[in-house]
Amino acid sequence: MLPIFSKYKILLLFITIFTTYVTYVVNSDFSIFFIRQTDLQADYFYKALSFREFLSFDKTVVNHPGIVPTFLLSFIIIFFNDPILSSQTIFNVSYYVVALAYSFSLFYFYTKTKEFNEEIKFFLSLTALIFWPPFWYYLTCYGADSFVIPLCVVILTKTFSLINKPHLISLKDFLVLAIFYGAGISTKLSILPIIIISMFGIVTLICFELQNKRQEYLLKFIFYCISSFIIFCISALGETQGLIKNLFFNAPSSHLKSEFENLSDFFFKFFEYSNISFSIFIIFLTLLIINLISLSIKFSSQIISKKKKKDFPSLLIFGLSAIFLVKVITINLSIESGAVGLRHISSGMCIFIFLLSYFSFKNKLNVKSKIIFPLFLVGIIFFSSKEINAQKQYFNRQLDVNNKVKEKILELNLGDINLYEGGETFSAEAFHFYGNNAYAYDKFDNTLTESFNKNGCLRLRSFNYSKDNYGSAFLWPKEKNSHLLIALFGQYFSECNLNCLSLEIKNEGYQILSVSKIQRGIFILIKKSQE
Repeated sequence: MLPIFSKYKILLLFITIFTTYVTYVVNSDFSIFFIRQTDLQADYFYKALSFREFLSFDKTVVNHPGIVPTFLLSFIIIFFNDPILSSQTIFNVSYYVVALAYSFSLFYFYTKTKEFNEEIKFFLSLTALIFWPPFWYYLTCYGADSFVIPLCVVILTKTFSLINKPHLISLKDFLVLAIFYGAGISTKLSILPIIIISMFGIVTLICFELQNKRQEYLLKFIFYCISSFIIFCISALGETQGLIKNLFFNAPSSHLKSEFENLSDFFFKFFEYSNISFSIFIIFLTLLIINLISLSIKFSSQIISKKKKKDFPSLLIFGLSAIFLVKVITINLSIESGAVGLRHISSGMCIFIFLLSYFSFKNKLNVKSKIIFPLFLVGIIFFSSKEINAQKQYFNRQLDVNNKVKEKILELNLGDINLYEGGETFSAEAFHFYGNNAYAYDKFDNTLTESFNKNGCLRLRSFNYSKDNYGSAFLWPKEKNSHLLIALFGQYFSECNLNCLSLEIKNEGYQILSVSKIQRGIFILIKKSQE
């Protein structure tokens, strides 16, 4: 038993750390899954439920495209007779699945780099990840972002391991890498740049180091990549192609536009989150620049001396990664903050853990495990506690808003109405009615009505107006009557939209009794006109 523990001690260490973190968060007052900022868990839950019920994503919103996390959640749901009422437990289980994904990906990084990575370099490398807010946030907020870092770590680890041992490369290695490419692109398109960077590195490696088998390896590598993409995305191939088309050929949405004038915005947001995190980011960014300069000098000397260009694949990967990092840190974060705003750069962050592999600490810094482990654990505790505190603060702010919204309903003398949807969803009913309508196109209306005692919620999809306006809700009392309440949430709902909606309400045969505003919400009390 002791040899097994020694062999897998790093894996057991990570599993212990991440499962402990998950256990603490899910048992905290602020862990309620349906109150998380930009709560996309409803998206994945209803994609998973739709796939379980209908074995397809037909008439289901497929974002990111999120196929791998959806399949995993579908598998978890199988073990629950009533997924709707067991949704909190289902998500709690999913968080442990993510914790295992984190653990195994970092252990894979350790096993593949330990030959040329001293132990101190391994733990210092991980500092680049553990200080990153999304690293902790998406451990307990299930979705595609939960798997971005694990998949990118595995893809880059496999890529660098092949670059460091080109003489041991086989077609099996290319097949394994292509499988992770397919898993990555079917999970979230923000992984696609890392996949492209890795592919450039591998193609360069084949051309420079495997000249005798160049044609065979290139053709089969391309075939593996295309096949992997089709197999992973076949269940939502049309949606995935549409997402890729929008990514490369259409104008990006406002929150994804990359402009240099946004560069200071990134640093200000990051600095506000944590001074230490900000400092570490600057250190690793500096290391990236130094590494690029160093590898460029080495590569130039190889060309002059006509030696094998062994450093070029690494130089290409670091160079392209630097360009990608510049692009993502110039994305406008003004409407987002914390882990949610910083998540766009998560895939690019993974390149940082390989920087120290090119620096030697031997005979310069002799630090034993007895010192490394405690320091590493202190860092883990510090950075994870920062994220926990940020989540708690958000919970308290949102709870205050929710209470004021409920007070407004009472002021309208509609105490028998249950509020099912807010600026952020904040009740089990809200989570499910929102997810059912926005992501499953109302396929589970009957199920929700039975689960929540015939309470109900229609989205504005019920009107012809603004069918894609997911920031709004249409509510009614427990006992149906002629009085209905429409609640509109979101900072972008203009007076023009309000006037258009008012006209649509009248066309639908309703009379507007009152319009009230509170916080980010607009409440419209309406009554069915007498025939």
